[in-house]
Amino acid sequence: MEIQSKDTALLFKITHSKPIEMADFVSTMNALSVLFESFVKEHADSTQGRKANLYIEKIQHGSIEFYMVESIMACALPFVENFNSIYEFAKNLKEWVTGAIDGDKETKLSISELKALRDVFAITANDPKGETTFGPVNKEHPNIILNNCSCTFNFASSNSAQNQITKSIDRKEKETPVETIHEKQLMTIFQMRGNMNTNAGNKAIIDTLSNKPLPVVFETDELKCQILNNDENPTKQAYLVDVVIQTIGGKPAAYKVMDLYEIIPLED
Repeated sequence: MEIQSKDTALLFKITHSKPIEMADFVSTMNALSVLFESFVKEHADSTQGRKANLYIEKIQHGSIEFYMVESIMACALPFVENFNSIYEFAKNLKEWVTGAIDGDKETKLSISELKALRDVFAITANDPKGETTFGPVNKEHPNIILNNCSCTFNFASSNSAQNQITKSIDRKEKETPVETIHEKQLMTIFQMRGNMNTNAGNKAIIDTLSNKPLPVVFETDELKCQILNNDENPTKQAYLVDVVIQTIGGKPAAYKVMDLYEIIPLED
């Protein structure tokens, strides 16, 4: 069962002068979900059972209003700290949006996060008379933006922001080394820790890539759970995986598991 968390929602009001392209609308919705998920993983002490839902509250001629709220699985509530994710996310989103509009070249956002941020502007960037306003609100008083934390952008600022974000993406792609994915490698768990909230202490062996155990990290929490938190003893199984070798100073430092194909029981 899912319940809504806290009493805060993120309100978006999109004013448009022409019909909104479905692709632009979907891109914007997906972008907000991607950015929220990334924000929670980085800033909240616990990400278990967290996700954001989008609710369209009002559609009228010339405008759409929708709310973004946080949902938490009821079984995860004891593990979720007192962190108002939606409000904090709204403040950060405003900072990212205004930074892009102002042409700030320095950003800590990853390439995937920058691509999502660019899509936040998708609707208004295609409407010369369009305008978007967003900000955190109390669910009981949805017409009042909390702490004057609103942000508004129009056609001109949206296109300017998208151009700036594209330049940032191009710059980061040139700076980021290409990762080689080693496909369908047989991996065994050499050592693991019981704490699923950290990667510290988890080590794996892939004989074809190195003759010694290396720390192991995971592309997603789902992959980590499939390998380290399955019903069988993880050290008694082998895993057919895609991995990237992460390096420090040119030397192998860790395996990053990108995909899992098969779990193979090992004979005693």
